[in-house]
Amino acid sequence: MIGLLCFVLAVVASHSSRRCSEAENAALRHQLIVLRRKLHGWVRPTNHDRWFFIVLYRWFPSILQLAVAQAGNDLDAKLLAQYALGLSFFFRAEFAGALQHFRAAIPIDDRPSPRSMTFAHVDLRVAPRGFVAWTLLLLGSADQALAQNQQSLALARKVSHPYALGMALHLSCIFHQLRGDGTTLRERSDELVALATEQGFPHFVGSEACFRGWATIPLGGSISDAIDTMRDGLATKRATGAEIKVPYYLGLLAEAHTRVNRTTEALNLMREALELAERTDERWYEAELYRLRGEVLLAEGDADGAEPWISRALTKAQVQSAKLWELRAACSLARLRSEQGRRTQAREILAPIYDWFTEGLETIDLKQAKALLNELS
Repeated sequence: MIGLLCFVLAVVASHSSRRCSEAENAALRHQLIVLRRKLHGWVRPTNHDRWFFIVLYRWFPSILQLAVAQAGNDLDAKLLAQYALGLSFFFRAEFAGALQHFRAAIPIDDRPSPRSMTFAHVDLRVAPRGFVAWTLLLLGSADQALAQNQQSLALARKVSHPYALGMALHLSCIFHQLRGDGTTLRERSDELVALATEQGFPHFVGSEACFRGWATIPLGGSISDAIDTMRDGLATKRATGAEIKVPYYLGLLAEAHTRVNRTTEALNLMREALELAERTDERWYEAELYRLRGEVLLAEGDADGAEPWISRALTKAQVQSAKLWELRAACSLARLRSEQGRRTQAREILAPIYDWFTEGLETIDLKQAKALLNELS
């Protein structure tokens, strides 16, 4: 991202505005952090650093659009700007736009881009494809998503660059956790923890410990042990100063607590996740956080309190065109309606979104939705 920020600053240098000044401060501050990482290892940014990045994040797309338009024949700069736009759109839950920009960031001829690795630590043959997979999965195209995820990881292994491989493995872990594939998740997380420990990538060590813990749940392992592993992993990640995707990890941890009826702790974790997502404007997991909070309240026996959260999750997912989140929210609401004796309404809620899917029918989410529909028949 450093190279991209420097490029953006060069593009807008002739424009005098408060935003440009803020961008320059954020970029220089980030450059200093990266230099310190290279010299002394990873460092923890201050709250002031985070504030600058949040400000930059909220209006970055408009500057990046200008960067793309004025990059001329500098293909690397254009591709990096497209990748950064994809990230901004994705974490705002503007998934259709994110998909467009991630695809535009992939070199047509899959040529290497030394500048993108040198300045931004991004291999444009690998990372955008990993995000394409993640985005497609949320948009409901699970089979296409799986193919992109596999291609991203295969290319990363050919590139033989540690950070490119680490990023591909990390994105693959997120992908397979969302698919509910505990076996593949465990394989990927074990490989990444070993790589990250060897190479000194503590942010990957922490997040992949979360995934390693989570993987034991669908594989029938101890949920209490999984919670301990996930809690330690999240602490390691947050010790680096990271906040991005932390609401997601908090949600996973809350869900694990709910499975062993530790609902008070689960609600505290959900409250923290929602507050952090609101403060940082990270929206990609927002609908699922609403649903998970509803599920925790259901586990406490508070159906009246749960229903508004699950309904909110369904509405938010529909607005975002996030078909995976819509399917999960519809399943949760349909179960609730069924328990209320409103089976016809339950089926009317779930059937349309289930019928929308034309691929990924063997994924856990769609199998569970199909089973629920059969119960409601």
